[in-house]
Parts: sequence; structure tokens; C-alpha cells
Amino acid sequence: NTVKSFNLLSMLPITPGSTLTGYVNADINASGSLGFPKLTGNMLISDGHYKYKQYGLLLKNINAQATASGQQIIFKTITANDSFNNQLTASGAASLDQDKTFNLIASLDKFNLINTPYLQGEITGKLVVNGNKNSATSKGNFILGPLEIKIPEHFQQNIPELNIAEEIKTNDDILYTNNDPYKLKLNIILKTAEKVYVRGWGVDTQLKGDLHVTGYADAPLINGRLNSIRGKYQEFGKSLTVKEGVLTFDGPVPPSPYLNIVGVSHVGSNEIRLVLSGPIEKPDITIESTPSMSQEEALSMLLFGENPENISTFQALQLADGVRRLSGHGGGFDPLGLGRKILGVDEINFKNDSENPENTSIGVGKHLSEKVYFEVEKGRQEGSTKTKIEVQITPKISIEN
Repeated sequence: NTVKSFNLLSMLPITPGSTLTGYVNADINASGSLGFPKLTGNMLISDGHYKYKQYGLLLKNINAQATASGQQIIFKTITANDSFNNQLTASGAASLDQDKTFNLIASLDKFNLINTPYLQGEITGKLVVNGNKNSATSKGNFILGPLEIKIPEHFQQNIPELNIAEEIKTNDDILYTNNDPYKLKLNIILKTAEKVYVRGWGVDTQLKGDLHVTGYADAPLINGRLNSIRGKYQEFGKSLTVKEGVLTFDGPVPPSPYLNIVGVSHVGSNEIRLVLSGPIEKPDITIESTPSMSQEEALSMLLFGENPENISTFQALQLADGVRRLSGHGGGFDPLGLGRKILGVDEINFKNDSENPENTSIGVGKHLSEKVYFEVEKGRQEGSTKTKIEVQITPKISIEN
């Protein structure tokens, strides 16, 4: 007869990198032998938490009602919540035989299972898990969406990531973990709903497609393609139409998935194409044009509608910074990088008035914390100073003033 002091779930086998806690109230009668016990009675599991920090997986408020009968434990109801208190429901059974076999059937409806700075969204579907004391297999079909995949911004490598997993503490302030290796094999089909987006680096595009997840829980392999339905691409202060947008998953994450976003702008009789490609964690930008012209000429045409020899001094500085970005931040004198370093800011941007190219302004911005961004913009004209502050309330909601 146990009270809420026995951390039963910490004794269960789980995949490496995971933590699991949960307490049991039980009234159990046992007979037979230690090798083949026979149980009768009831148990109530409460205050359970599961966390897998690497992928931002979090289940909280894990509760279960179970009945023991002979060598079988039947879990009538299992519930758990995500970070936003959406609920997962499940049922299952476990055997006390030599192999310790078990099965679990879980249903998720708009469940926010993954919540990281670069991936947030909901999944709906059913998961079936069968296993024993050594390993398990899972099979599921899920609909993704609304879901947002974020391309890490240029400046974010120096910004602390948000702490998306809450601290788990027991009554004794001891975190129980199970470090024994346990393999959970995956076979999961993911289909997109209408609201799956890739955003960041100026890209905002809606995707559609199917993915297949295999491998193991601690090293998943994801294969498939998500194709753009519609979207826009804003870069160098210009808005381009997404002509082609593909997010390809090909094995481990990272380096997968891989981007191939092509934004198109027409300047007179010229077609200018910006291509964002490569691993989503560190993509590259290249510029193409029809008719063919040099990288510098194509960028100048995109930014100012003029050849490089016809632009102003401020525009030439902006063009030089753009060429550096296109060349992967290559060598040579970098006045804007030097300015950022001297001023201790994250961004220095030149902004042009499309109706009057002479009305150039400069924006200087800094991340005051991982959730607050502040920018000051100053133009040539008197009284043209503007300030902007952006505050992240949740991973999905920001306020700008």
C-alpha cells in the first residue's frame, strides 16, 4: 500500500536523453513467486512529467488509472498535457511475464508536442506503441498544422535560446533519470494540413507534402518533401515572389532539412532571382539574372533599378554590404560589420524610399534580451527619427510598437 512518495515512472526504460517522473498511489496484493508474481488491486499514477530536451518534447500532468489482474496491468485511462494544456489521451496494458511486454494506444488532437525556438505547431492523429523490456516499435499517422518552421535569423547565433522546457522537481528536489539505453523504433507518416509555414530570413511561404519518419527516437530519420503553395520572399529590403519553394528532408536532423527557395523580381526587362539554399540551420544566398549579368550588377538592379556606376555613395555602401552577404561574408573591409562592433549592436540597415531614392535612412537595432528587440531609425530630414520595439510574448506571438 503506497502513498504519493514512490517515483514509479522513473524506473521505466526510456530512450537516452529523456527524463521521466511520476508518482503512484496503490493498493496491491501480490502472490506467487518473484519471477512470476500475480497481482490484484488498483493504482493511480499522478504528477508525471516527460522531457526530451534535444527536440523540445514535453509532456506534463501525466495521470493514469490502472488495474492489476494476475500478470496483467491494464491502464484504463492515461492523460497528459502539452505546454499549452492541450490534452493527450491513451490506454494500454503491460505484462509481468519474462519479456515484460506492453502496448499503448495514444490519440492526439491539436496537440503541441514539439515547442522549440525553431519549430512550433500542432499535430493530430493516433500512435500505437508495442514493446518489451529491451525495445519497442511505434507506428502512427499524423496531420501537421498549424505548424511553423523557422529559419534561424542571421544574428541569432549569439542570442540565448529560449528555455522552452519547464524545470521538473520532486519533493526532494531530485530529478530521477533513467540512463539505461532503450531503443524505440519509429514508423510514422506525417501529412500536412493547410497551415504549415516556413518563416525567417525574409521567407514566408506555405507548404504542403508528406514525410516519413523512421530510425529510432534518439536518432530519427525523416524523408520527404514539402513544396511551397504560395509565399513571398523579402531580402535586401525588397519583396520578391516565391517562384519555387522546397523543403527537403533526407535523413538525420540536422543537417536536414534542406532549403531551396527561389524569389523572383522583374526590373524592366530584367529578371532577378534570389536563391536561398542549403541546410536550414545555415543557408546560403545566391543571385541569378536573365539576361545574365554580374552578381554586383544584378544586386544593384534589384536594389536601386540602376547599374552600379549610377548609384549614390550611400547606395554604394549598401550594395557593398549586400555583395559581402552574397559571397558568404568574405574577406575585405567591412564598414557595417566594424560599425556594429564599435556600437555594440546587432543590426545596421540602410532603408530606401522606393518613390524617392534620395530619402535614405539608417536603422540601428539591438536585442536587449532574448525576447526584446529595439531599433532606432534616422533619416536625412529633420524630425525623421523613429523608434521600434518588438517583444516576444510567446513563441507564436510578438508585439511591435
